[in-house]
Amino acid sequence: MARDAPSDRLALGISHYQEKRFAAAAEHLSAASAEPSELADYAVYYYALTLAALEKHAEAARALEDFPRHFPASPLLRSAAGQRADSLSLSGRATEALALLSTAPPATASGWMLLAQVAERAGELVRAARAYQHVYYEFPTAAEQATALAELNGLRARLGPRYPQPPPEMRLGRADRLTDAGQHRLVARDFSCAIAVGR
Repeated sequence: MARDAPSDRLALGISHYQEKRFAAAAEHLSAASAEPSELADYAVYYYALTLAALEKHAEAARALEDFPRHFPASPLLRSAAGQRADSLSLSGRATEALALLSTAPPATASGWMLLAQVAERAGELVRAARAYQHVYYEFPTAAEQATALAELNGLRARLGPRYPQPPPEMRLGRADRLTDAGQHRLVARDFSCAIAVGR
């Protein structure tokens, strides 16, 4: 019986991953990632995602350890770095993960959210609050908005007087972005009531 090609195993593995059949996905993606192919970076990346979904975070981080060296031109470089940092932080190596994320400031709401979560796991609560503030004030229409607000409220209570107040330009920037997005009701609410994160 002919063996499946790496591309076939990759396609099956990704399909199983998307269907949340993680054990089956891991089997196919492990085999696909072990063999050279033009799509090896995708095989390794999705194998790591599957391991993370199975809560095998140390193994997921290890799978991505040499990703930049093996696949320097991969379009998945940034995503792989983020996943490795998340897996490191969830396997008890949050300080190392935070150092990995600190090489450049995030450019997206999801990037700031990851930095905030990793900083919180590392015990750097002030840094976590500042990162959540970037999500809340700079990306007011992002899907991560509600989570960022809830986390900020929690950190405000935990930090007390150590809670970092967002600068006025950051708070005004949120109103400008909401106005640009046509969210006038939210702008009015922000200005008419003292929300917990901005008092």
